[in-house]
Amino acid sequence: MKNESHHELHQSLQVVNKSIATVSKDTTLTDTIISKIDTTTVLSSFKKTVKTARFIKELEMDQDGGSIFDSERPILIGDINGDHLDDAIMPFSIEGRGGGNNWDTHYAIFINKGGKLEYKYSFSRGGDLAERQIQFMRIKDNLIRGAELPGFKFPEGDSVGVAYIYSKKGLINSK
Repeated sequence: MKNESHHELHQSLQVVNKSIATVSKDTTLTDTIISKIDTTTVLSSFKKTVKTARFIKELEMDQDGGSIFDSERPILIGDINGDHLDDAIMPFSIEGRGGGNNWDTHYAIFINKGGKLEYKYSFSRGGDLAERQIQFMRIKDNLIRGAELPGFKFPEGDSVGVAYIYSKKGLINSK
């Protein structure tokens, strides 16, 4: 009895493996399911991006130095360019530029290209000396929504809702 069950299981596995092989052989890359973009994917893409010459030059880290901190949240995931694929917006800060203790904050904008996040640019959202700061909260209907808040050293003023749209050259305030 034990051998019969083992034999049946083995035959079933052969059928499954044969089916998988057939599907794999007949399946093209465009038919495959693209893995879902999640926070781990975004963090991994960001860690690779910060090492690139383009990123370092764009954020003038080659001149001013500083340390990048990527522990800020929320990481936003959603379609920002209208292609029905999840893109990502990663908040980060740069601290200690020029040896000081000041900081500035940014969003790294990533577009999904066939299941891979491609860094496009950074969006400045303010710093410790800024009068106003931007805080994005969600992506909905290709709009990046959040608030413009009073700056760290300028607590007076009201928060104002904002909505930005993606463009190839930079985020645009839609209001």
